[in-house]
Amino acid sequence: METYDATRTGYPALWHHKAADVRSLEQSANARLIPRRDRDSGTQKAMLGRAGRLHLARELGHAPQRLAAVVTKERMLGVRSWTTLLPKDPRPGVEEALCLWLNGTVGMLLRVASANRPYLGRSALPSEVAQQMLVLDPDALTDNQLATARDVHRELRSVEFEGFAHVWDDPLRRRLDSKLWEDVLGTGMASDVDQLAKSLQLEPTMTARN
Repeated sequence: METYDATRTGYPALWHHKAADVRSLEQSANARLIPRRDRDSGTQKAMLGRAGRLHLARELGHAPQRLAAVVTKERMLGVRSWTTLLPKDPRPGVEEALCLWLNGTVGMLLRVASANRPYLGRSALPSEVAQQMLVLDPDALTDNQLATARDVHRELRSVEFEGFAHVWDDPLRRRLDSKLWEDVLGTGMASDVDQLAKSLQLEPTMTARN
C-alpha cells in the first residue's frame, strides 16, 4: 500500500510518531493508505485485517516522547512507527486498560527492559518482540475493572503529558499511575509506584537525549 497525508481519502492509519504531535492517549489518523494496483489484492486485504484500536510505538526517545501507546476511536493500521496490538480478550475496556498500563511507570520500565535495541535515551521494540513483552493480563481483570479503565482513559485521553523524562514530576503521569493502581487494579500500591517513578526519573537512560 502507498501512504498519503491524512486529508486524502483512503484507509486510516498511524504513520509517524512525532513527540511534538503525539501528546495524548487518544489519537486520530495521521495518514491514509491507498491500495496499490500493482500489488496482490489478497495480501493487502490481509494487511487491513490486522487493523485495531491499540497501537504501540516501535521506538521511543524517552526524553522528548510522551506516549508509548495510544488508542484510536476507530480501527486502523499502525505502520512504520507503530505496531497495532490485537488483544485476545475482546471485552470492552481491554485496549484502554493496556494503554494506561503501557504509559504508566511500571509499563514503561518493562518496555525498556524488553527492548532489543536499548541505548542511551532510546529504545526499540519491533512487533515480534512486542508480542512477548510482559504486560498487564486483561484476562485477570473483571468487567467492573475494565469499565473503570475505560472511565479513567476517557478522563485522561485528551490531556497532554510531558515526556517520559518527567515520569515523576509530571502531575498528569502521576495521576495516571494513581488511577491505574488504585481505581482500576485496587492494589493499594500507588505510593510504591510513585517511589519507583521518582527513582526511574533519575536514570540517565530516561533523561538523555539521543
